[in-house]
Formats: sequence, C-alpha cells, structure tokens
Amino acid sequence: MQVFASDISVLVSVISVIKCQESEHQTYRSTASRLTSVPSDIPPDTVEIYLNENLMSTLPAEVFSNQSFCVVLDISKNHVSLIEEHAFKGLTCLRILDLSHNFIPHLKADLFVGLQNCRELYLQANYISEAEPDAFTGLNNVEILDLHENHFPNLTADMFNHLLSCTHLYANHNQLSGIDKNAFRGLPSLQVLNLAHNFMKHIRKETFLALSSCSELYLNKNFISEIQVKAFGGLKNV
Repeated sequence: MQVFASDISVLVSVISVIKCQESEHQTYRSTASRLTSVPSDIPPDTVEIYLNENLMSTLPAEVFSNQSFCVVLDISKNHVSLIEEHAFKGLTCLRILDLSHNFIPHLKADLFVGLQNCRELYLQANYISEAEPDAFTGLNNVEILDLHENHFPNLTADMFNHLLSCTHLYANHNQLSGIDKNAFRGLPSLQVLNLAHNFMKHIRKETFLALSSCSELYLNKNFISEIQVKAFGGLKNV
C-alpha cells in the first residue's frame, strides 16, 4: 500500500487531537508569586498553567518542552520583553495563549511555530510596533487574535498570512496611520475587524478587498477625512 505525505500529516494531526483530549484535567497556578522565571516543577500532565501577575522578563527556548498536554497558558501581566526562539516548543495541545499586559516590543518570524492547535492568542497591552514577515506562521487554527493597545504604526502587506481560521482581529487603540495594500490578504475567515481609536486619515481603494466574510468593521475614533472609491470593495456582508 502506498502512503502519501499528506496522509501522514492528517494521521499525525488526528493523533495529536486524541492525545489532547485524553489528558485528565490538572491545573498549575502560581499567580502573583513574584516569579522571575518559569517554575521547573510544573507536572508534565498539566492542562492549565497560570503564571500571570509575576515578574518574568524572559521566556527561554524550550522552557515548556515537557508540557505537551497544556491547553491553557496564561503569562499575562508579567514583564516579558524577550521571547527566545522555540520558547513555545512542545505545546502541541495548546489552545489558549495569553501574553497580554507585558513589554513585548516586536514579533519575530516563526515565533509561534508549533502551536498548530492554538485557537486564541492574546497580545494586547504590550509595546509591539512591528511584526516580522511570517510572525504568525503555524497559527493556521487561531480564531481570535487580539493586538489592541499596542504601538503598530501601520499594517503591512501580508502581515496576517497563515491566519486562515481567524474570525476576530482586534487592532484598536494602536497608532495606525495607514494600511498597506493586501494587509488583510490571508484572512479569508475574518468576521470581526476592529480598527477603532487609531490615527488613520484615509481609507484607500480596495483596502478590505480580501475580507469577503467580514460582517463587522469598526473604524470609529479615527481621523478619517477621505474615503476613496471602492474603499469598501469586497465587504459583501458588512
């Protein structure tokens, strides 16, 4: 019998889902404990990890490599400014990642590789001003991406590539003054887009052309004085 690479890929995905579902519920919580690093005593069968409201500034490479059953990881309200390459390696079952309220300055390429089961990614209230090309590689199943209250000056072309399942994107309360052509290419499933409370003055032609599934678009509290013809082309369901 001939076995194709695509068949192997599907089989691995199915096995991963079964593994995630079989783990018994176990929670590790060390909130507001003045931690400066990720504890080394987290049991490997832990399903939910809460390390929020601590003093951690760095997430080292492979720091969660033995947490293959973890479904929820909350590192919000820390001092994280550096996330090393492969920091999230091993989190194959992760569905919710909360990195909000930290000091992250930018998103490196391939930062989230390995999080193929992640559904919700919270990055709000950081200091992010740039996302490198392919920063969201590996997040094919993310449905909610929250980037509000950051420092993005603009949304660049193909910035959201790979987010094929994303339905909700929040980029409100940034410093957006412009949106590049094709910035939203790669978001075929997007239903809600929030760009409110920014500094945009113009909405250019075909800005939202790729968002045929979008039903809610928020542009309030900007400085918009010009909307070009066909600026809202592609928004069939808004």
